[in-house]
Amino acid sequence: MGLGGVAIAVPPYVIHPKTAVLGRAGGIFVLLHNVFFFLGFYADVYSLTFTLKKLLLTALFKDVENLLVPLWFLQSLFKGLVITYLVCLIPKKWMQWAVVVAMYVYGWICCEKGMHLFYSMNRDMGIVIVIFLGYELKGVTALQNKWLFWASSVLLVTAAFYVKIELAADNMGPFGMLPILTLAGAVFVRRIVAVCQRLSNTCCQLFAWMGRNSLYILVFHFTGFHLLSWAMVNLGVGNPDSLSNLIILDGINYNVWFIPYTLAGLLLPFVYLRIKAFRIK
Repeated sequence: MGLGGVAIAVPPYVIHPKTAVLGRAGGIFVLLHNVFFFLGFYADVYSLTFTLKKLLLTALFKDVENLLVPLWFLQSLFKGLVITYLVCLIPKKWMQWAVVVAMYVYGWICCEKGMHLFYSMNRDMGIVIVIFLGYELKGVTALQNKWLFWASSVLLVTAAFYVKIELAADNMGPFGMLPILTLAGAVFVRRIVAVCQRLSNTCCQLFAWMGRNSLYILVFHFTGFHLLSWAMVNLGVGNPDSLSNLIILDGINYNVWFIPYTLAGLLLPFVYLRIKAFRIK
């Protein structure tokens, strides 16, 4: 979740059914691990016993294949939504806020001190404030004010140089920056989307497609990266010994290959969705 992360403005009682993809996709990718190994995407091969162990850990949200590393976000989102739902059962609004803030403070302290709680709850308690903010402010039209947009833009650009937040690594950044920058990111994105709706229908449709299918992009984009790397190695581009890298090859100009990798990460989900739509017809 980057500095421009959007506050998740969904009702806290809705646990999105697509979260089940963690089990299905996770299990399929575990079963395909040795196939990807022979393609060079992994450096190790799974035995039958280890495959069964990985399937169990995947079902329990305790592990995920390297090609599905981005799905940590869905795991945290699922747990954060469940916690937010429980918080919203509290009858008094001020008590809800008190609990949410207390969880953020405790989660931040745990992350700062390197205290890893069960099921990464140190991180997930901390992001509840992001979900709760999105839910509380989703109908506030003042957030689309153009001056607030420019203020958020300046804040985000400045923070990009001075603030480091890496939730995947349990780093929530300086105290208070996660909710502040998340809110700023939400204001920024909402304004950009509103402008795109007025100026470019094509751009708006592209963003809408990416939003509707973000789940499939999360699942397939690392595999798209590796398929591009595999093709490049076979064409003599890059270091073949780095094909099992988590993301991209060694020995290439990242500035040049940034766009091809980005397109590869979007192309595979697009192809999958087209095949899926064709089969439904």
